[in-house]
Amino acid sequence: MFSTDWDRIVRPLGFPPVERAERLVAGRNSRVHRLEGGSRCVVVKQYFLEGPEPSARQRREYRGLRFLWESGVRAIPEPLWNDFQQGVLVLSFIEGTPAATTSISPGDIDAATDFLVTLRETARRPGARDLDDATDAAFCLVDLTHGIEKRIDRLVREGEAPENLEAPLRELLEGALPVKFAEASHHAKGLLGDQTLGVEARTLSPSDFGFHNALRTKVGLAFVDFEHFGWDDPAKTIADFVLHPGMGIAAELRAAFAKGMLDRFSGFDPGLGERTRLLGPLYAVKWATILLNEFVPAAAARRSFARADTRGDESRLLGQIDKARQMLVRADAFEPLAGL
Repeated sequence: MFSTDWDRIVRPLGFPPVERAERLVAGRNSRVHRLEGGSRCVVVKQYFLEGPEPSARQRREYRGLRFLWESGVRAIPEPLWNDFQQGVLVLSFIEGTPAATTSISPGDIDAATDFLVTLRETARRPGARDLDDATDAAFCLVDLTHGIEKRIDRLVREGEAPENLEAPLRELLEGALPVKFAEASHHAKGLLGDQTLGVEARTLSPSDFGFHNALRTKVGLAFVDFEHFGWDDPAKTIADFVLHPGMGIAAELRAAFAKGMLDRFSGFDPGLGERTRLLGPLYAVKWATILLNEFVPAAAARRSFARADTRGDESRLLGQIDKARQMLVRADAFEPLAGL
């Protein structure tokens, strides 16, 4: 159980007595509070601990943010204090409006691409190679398909649904999901084979990147939530941005992001466009399995920990099934990349 003794948590910073603690709208894996004391303000992030070891999410976020901040990157929160034992990370507070609640412009797409280019350049700095791989990073087709197979198998073995949702869940797990996976795997295998992505083509990435994890500030966009940060394939970065269910931006802006990334990354990764076109459908299948994680008790416990309100769970679960179906349809969104 996490302590709510906020003064104890921020005491190492010399923070004044906490006068207000406000729960922020957060992600699906952690709790986030904004603390005020005197004229100071910080953010405290509490991670879901699944065992005696420190959270892998906390490790990636703390080490990633510390490396980026020390490298001069400023469009991120500064890590101020970290406690792996308690599963607590204290960050600087960034004043801004959630970008996902505002109108997204072509300029925002350029800013997002610029940030990822900055990370690519930072990846060349000393110490970068000591950072972990991003969550679920896959640098060859075999690793990607094996990871998806494990996700599907877990859903089939452990997935539980209310009685009236059992049929639609099983229909998806035994029909459209494995069919699309087999189709996408076969197509990618025929053209990519067993090649492994070279180190020079890899980049540092937040992994869970997009405007759902961005703030609009007076000086431009700032990016938050680095729980999945690390070394990754830029093809995955493009695919995740195009597919992410948490971003309701227009299709033409998603396409503009993909084109911008290919234009600016292909110089050191000539195969990026073709790899994204071939792997994109597989990442769509992976996203469908992520959306269905709500039906796996262990994953659902982490979601429940992060949510402040769990009312309407059955309606939410039905929504996850619908989103997973839609995600499989979006697997075809990558074919136009053949012409870029």
